[in-house]
Amino acid sequence: MLMGASAYAQQFREWSFQVPKGWQMTQEGETAMLTPPDAKVGTIYIQLFQGQSLAGDLGTWMEERVKQDTQGMTILRSTPLAAVAEAGPGALQKLVGVQASHGQQSMKMYVGQSPAPGVGELMVFHSDLSLRQRYTGVLNDFLRSLRFSNAKTGAIQQQAAPPPSQSTTAAPGLDKGGTALDGWYVKSRTQTVPGPSFTISVQVVWDFYRFFPNGWVYTSLPQQGDLNAVQCPQAGVAEKKCEQYVIRGGTITIGQQQAKSLEPVPGPEGKIRVGGVPMWPLQPLRNTPTGTYKAVTGSGILGTAALRVRQISFLPDGHFSSSQNAAVTSSTSTTSATGYRNSEGAGHFSINGYDLMLQFNSGTQVKQRILAPTQDMKLLVIGGTAYVKKQPE
Repeated sequence: MLMGASAYAQQFREWSFQVPKGWQMTQEGETAMLTPPDAKVGTIYIQLFQGQSLAGDLGTWMEERVKQDTQGMTILRSTPLAAVAEAGPGALQKLVGVQASHGQQSMKMYVGQSPAPGVGELMVFHSDLSLRQRYTGVLNDFLRSLRFSNAKTGAIQQQAAPPPSQSTTAAPGLDKGGTALDGWYVKSRTQTVPGPSFTISVQVVWDFYRFFPNGWVYTSLPQQGDLNAVQCPQAGVAEKKCEQYVIRGGTITIGQQQAKSLEPVPGPEGKIRVGGVPMWPLQPLRNTPTGTYKAVTGSGILGTAALRVRQISFLPDGHFSSSQNAAVTSSTSTTSATGYRNSEGAGHFSINGYDLMLQFNSGTQVKQRILAPTQDMKLLVIGGTAYVKKQPE
């Protein structure tokens, strides 16, 4: 069945998305195929599959699907499974370079998610290597529009939710009955980012949770305002930042994620482990930072990669200096180009709770969140980016 191209939201089985402008969508049985009008058949397409039963974990299921899809092809390059922020929380991606029996080389990007326990969703982006650079922007926009549609279930959950707690200032902790959490927690994870020519980079990502004892959790960190003013479900339901959680039998289930183990960590810090991963209670900085902190971040998809190096030095007298160096590389099958940008600044800084105010000598003011998840001051998270303290040379 052929559907007219549209930039408005479309629906296929459990998926909702925006068809790229000018593209056409063909639906046959359990799959939907999106293709541009100016490409030869089979050279460039986005393929969506109907939800399938998921017996194990999402990663194992995706690896098996990739193996089935590339059977009979020569694998030129394969990247590990990695989180893909553009497709939403919990989504995984894998890049595979293949060569068909007739010699044609292609790139395949697999994006999967498990929107509900026991359900697996898969999308495949296929492109001849000579075309991958041309459609990078289209793919990024499509991934950002991609959503699992479960509106009926969401409406029932919101209607059945208990009334929100009016107290948001309680100290973090697991209650004596082990059935609820209260307070802000933070955990770290590594995220693999694909770059040009199937290269990859690794960066640290921080996840924040504000648990309420009434069974709600806010799954983001507001960059402005009082953290203790956040309430659920009032804040963030439309943006899917407020979800319900359930603690039962030593496990915790957040939203539609699979249940994970939950255990308190002995000690005065109030740490917990979720799925074996430590989570720290979030607290304001105990001391004013001094010294130089450095952050190196990278990103990329298909034929474009970016590298940014940021550095900030805090002096005991309340002054600071900062620098930023950024490089962007764009590669095709025949050419490669790189652009650079450098900037420096200095001024006075102040810290109030979780907020860092940078008053530059130029008169510019910049306000960002500042956190020390482990409170050892060797690591700071400023504006969502991890900065590591440099050792004196």
